Amino acid sequence: MAKDQNAFFTEKKPWSEVKDDLLACYLRPYFQKLLATNKPVRYIDCFAGRGEFDDGKPGSPLIALDAARRCIVDGKSGNTDISLHFIESRWSDDLQRVATGHERACFPSITFTVINGRFERDAYAVVRGMAGKNVFLYIDPYGIRDLGCDLITGFSDPSLRLNSIELLINLNSFGFLRAGCQAFKVRYDNDEDLRDDEFDEEWDATSRSVDSLNAVAGGDYWQPVIDDFKRGQLDGRQAEIRFSALYREHLSQTYRYVLSMPIRRQERQRPKYRMVFASQHPAGCILMADNMMTRTDNLAIHIDSYKQAMLFDQDVEGEITDPGTVQDQVEAITRELMRFTDVDEVIADFYAREGVVCKASVVRQALAQLELHNMIEVRRDPPNTDSGKPSLSFSSKGRKVEIRAKPWSTDRLRRERNRDERHL
Repeated sequence: MAKDQNAFFTEKKPWSEVKDDLLACYLRPYFQKLLATNKPVRYIDCFAGRGEFDDGKPGSPLIALDAARRCIVDGKSGNTDISLHFIESRWSDDLQRVATGHERACFPSITFTVINGRFERDAYAVVRGMAGKNVFLYIDPYGIRDLGCDLITGFSDPSLRLNSIELLINLNSFGFLRAGCQAFKVRYDNDEDLRDDEFDEEWDATSRSVDSLNAVAGGDYWQPVIDDFKRGQLDGRQAEIRFSALYREHLSQTYRYVLSMPIRRQERQRPKYRMVFASQHPAGCILMADNMMTRTDNLAIHIDSYKQAMLFDQDVEGEITDPGTVQDQVEAITRELMRFTDVDEVIADFYAREGVVCKASVVRQALAQLELHNMIEVRRDPPNTDSGKPSLSFSSKGRKVEIRAKPWSTDRLRRERNRDERHL
């Protein structure tokens, strides 16, 4: 059982503010971009909670309502078809009251529905009725027990006929590892990274617990991580990094673009949990990657040190980013481009392969260097700027930009692959 959550809404914790700021900063441009498709937009908060905290700070439902409202007010597409769906079992009456009062005080009001239900029971049925629409799911559970991987991957089912699907998931990766240790009777109380937190759950040391954890992870790939931790080959933090990478890799079998960001209060502290983003769309991937990298007064990976100007020096994991390494990584991707490929697809594939190690502008700078050194061909439409000069931009805003490797570069790649195969 999870710890008692009665006091959860007493005050909003700092790491919850970071998490909700990440959501808010993404939703505003997301709503704006998707409205421009002239298709309806549907937002689903799968563990919506009460809507606000006792200290007056908004929860995710009010944040989403305000983001939708801003896009309608500022929007230029003419499409205002946004509706929000809040799934909540425990506090649905409170949420209905809070959201209704909030919308009565705002203009224009946003259409919303409170669903007295559960994510694992009701979310798929809600999505199933949204054929032809753009759908975003915010999945922020109080633990890991209800985070079934089959359901998460099931939202990509082509039979749903969605126009687009994106997910932002709060993965309590440390909680998962604690559960795994409990299921296999592995002691972890001496590891400071695996100590209890507000969302901890108790798991029995039974095969049933192991099966349940397999269902959350989508496989048994996590079990060797527990074995390595037990043998002392990994500490808690290293185990979390490995498990999170494996989870992301597993989701990547279903969603082309999967990103991950740890949420922590202070630099060098272990994360409280990890936000995982999944999408099939390159533009959404780039938007979220930039969102994850951006530190402002309202969005910080390290809350207590966000005023330090370290944006271009560290990735979302807190590791130093080497511009030379990024250049090599971008070059390796472009050498595989046998045909002209949209620039957004190239940049998103970079994030899918390497993780969120820099902002998209850094990747574009690397592409510019490759063009300068005649290593890629670039096709732009229109080819010129508004002033009539040849465009050198790698931004897709207002133009189509496509890239492919120079023939000599792809020939070299083939030779290297043949050489590697001979050495196998």
